[in-house]
Amino acid sequence: MPHNGFRRPFRGGGRSPMNTGSSEEAAFLPYIIETIAAALQKKTDSDRRSCTCGRPTFDIKCFREHRFDWCRLHQRAIVFGRRSCTENDYRECQPVRWQKHPDWEHIVKGSFDVGNFAFKKIRDLCELLFPVEECPEKYENGWYVG
Repeated sequence: MPHNGFRRPFRGGGRSPMNTGSSEEAAFLPYIIETIAAALQKKTDSDRRSCTCGRPTFDIKCFREHRFDWCRLHQRAIVFGRRSCTENDYRECQPVRWQKHPDWEHIVKGSFDVGNFAFKKIRDLCELLFPVEECPEKYENGWYVG
């Protein structure tokens, strides 16, 4: 079985219907959050695309609120209501859905430790990984302190 760097084997499978869990997909979430943030950061002023909620496309809050998932294989958004990342029938898509995890800090630390991400020079990456709404203990007077 392939290994994810966290001493737990990967298992195949599609989306998890749960919002809280410990699926193998969790190891990919920090990298996916960084990738989505990079896509948002690259958007130009002329790109007027937006989410159904009105936020700009690639907003991390929309990913966390399940307005879109992410295809791990093709590195593209899977919009709400679709099973693949394009109009084509990508049977090999590997969708990853945001899930809350009680060991989120450990997952993020593990990703940093094995060098899985943090190469895209994302502004406020830690704030995206640990939003104040989910991790108020990491903030002091509105500022991220880790």
